[in-house]
Amino acid sequence: VCGKREGDEGGFGDFIAPQSADAVFLDLPEPWEAVPGVVAKIKPNGRVCSYSPCIEQSQRFCSAAETAGFHSIKTVEVRLKEYCVDRVEVEDEVEVDLPFYYGNKAVSEAKKGEKRKKEEE
Repeated sequence: VCGKREGDEGGFGDFIAPQSADAVFLDLPEPWEAVPGVVAKIKPNGRVCSYSPCIEQSQRFCSAAETAGFHSIKTVEVRLKEYCVDRVEVEDEVEVDLPFYYGNKAVSEAKKGEKRKKEEE
């Protein structure tokens, strides 16, 4: 069973049978208030994930979950890492004398060309 509800719609409702959810994901401003509803709907040893932007929210949720009998509670910080990607046009042939790695040693482009000539012979 998979369902999605907004926090202001009165909890989990009747569309999830008691103790039938394998996991519950909460993204609420006050997730600790949803713990009684989670207890009613989640299977024994089910998983609960609560997304909270503040450590205070996480602390209150963890405390409420522990009081309700949940175990193996942990908090994980997830950090956003942005990547900037630029489109760059490159000419077909560009002469560059930058080191590149050949095996375990850095070799310049000039030495790479010499090595290639020897291999072709």
